[in-house]
Amino acid sequence: MVDSIFYFIIVGIASGTLGGLLGIGGGLLIVPLLTFIFFGYNFPQEEIPRLAVGTSQATIVFISLSAVYSQYKQNMFSLTHFWACVPAILVGTCVGGLLILFAPALMLTLIFCCALVISMFVLFFSLHGKHAHSIRTSVVFFPIAILSAISSAAGIGGGGLFTAYFSYIHLPVKESIALSMSLVLPMSIATTFYVISGHSDVDYTFGLIYYPAFLSIVIPAVICAQLGVRLRSYIPYKILQKILACMLLASGIYLVYKTVS
Repeated sequence: MVDSIFYFIIVGIASGTLGGLLGIGGGLLIVPLLTFIFFGYNFPQEEIPRLAVGTSQATIVFISLSAVYSQYKQNMFSLTHFWACVPAILVGTCVGGLLILFAPALMLTLIFCCALVISMFVLFFSLHGKHAHSIRTSVVFFPIAILSAISSAAGIGGGGLFTAYFSYIHLPVKESIALSMSLVLPMSIATTFYVISGHSDVDYTFGLIYYPAFLSIVIPAVICAQLGVRLRSYIPYKILQKILACMLLASGIYLVYKTVS
């Protein structure tokens, strides 16, 4: 147990720092790392994916809350833009919950991987649409709703997808990252209700949350999320784009591997 707590703390430090830095919520890192740890501790194989996703979603609530608070103090994102996107986030998350219940897992994985690859190209090559768009509910509702539905159904979070979309419509990359992280907060809260309502036969679980991992990850993650937000001010935006693009590609490779293995 002591060894596992040490591993969970490392996961918290890494996910919090990268979550705050890149606006991804941390799920792109937490889910695969928890999966490997749970395999190492011989958890029932059919329980591992759900517990990894469930524990990750509960942790992301606190990572994103910490990062959003730090971003708000530093005036990194617009509350007007945030509220314009919230209706789409809530609708998309509800659709994602239905997809979790009724859609084939392989189809969800393939759709999410396609979205990751497209987002990776947008960020890595700094692709932009022909015309700049304003952040208004009428303009962003359908794209954000679709991205949040895909993200919540896949259970990893949508910060990277949101960042790619906002960059594509000509929002500056650091503002895109800040806005994306703020949107991860309502999406993770909504998804956590599904996680809590689930059930696992593994000991030390609440719903689909393995709480020794959650409690060990959340404190270092919350602290390091604020550190990641501060680091963002010192890293050139092109480097930030390429780091995030590589994270998206790595996540896509991981999902494909888990699907075919």
